[in-house]
Amino acid sequence: MSIIGFSIPADSSTRERSSIRAAAVFVSAMLSLGITPLLYAADNDQTRFHVSIRVGAVGKSTHQVAPGYQGTLGGEDVIGLLAGMNFNKYVGAELSMDRYEFILDSPKGEKAAEYSVSPFLALVRLRYPMLNDRLIPYVLGGGGVGFVQVDDKFPPIGSTSLKNNDFSPVGALGGGLEYFIANNLAVGGEAKYLFQQAALGVNSSDNRI
Repeated sequence: MSIIGFSIPADSSTRERSSIRAAAVFVSAMLSLGITPLLYAADNDQTRFHVSIRVGAVGKSTHQVAPGYQGTLGGEDVIGLLAGMNFNKYVGAELSMDRYEFILDSPKGEKAAEYSVSPFLALVRLRYPMLNDRLIPYVLGGGGVGFVQVDDKFPPIGSTSLKNNDFSPVGALGGGLEYFIANNLAVGGEAKYLFQQAALGVNSSDNRI
């Protein structure tokens, strides 16, 4: 419950006092409607469906994928979509799809090609509600398939051939934190580590990253 206090000047006219009281009641009602959901927002133990849109970035790493050629991850934006089901307050499952890019550098260190990576994952989420079910730390894990394709080739690639696309198995482990700002709305953050080896086919070899 929200309690709002107002003072009315003693020398106000009856009409002015009525207007002030009406404004006070209106403002108090609006604040109560706006603040109460925030004060009492929480998860519950009912089965519930949820969706989310995610944005983030890839952690930096480099991999030697062929003699002189190096794949670089890092600083690239990630965008993703998730749909899931919480079976109760502690266990849930979800399907997710993310998209990010990595760069293939030539032996001279120049950008030779740009790839997009799209992992499709089925994950189990284990949750532990805290702070009256408002703060939800969780861990997750699962697997799926990843799709890698060449988006762009640049002059430094020269006559080097590349495999245009590849499907490969993907595993994932991670964790995150959700905070409910309304009974049906939460914000949070998540970090995942992906286990994936995609074939790039540099000069027809089974080069993997």
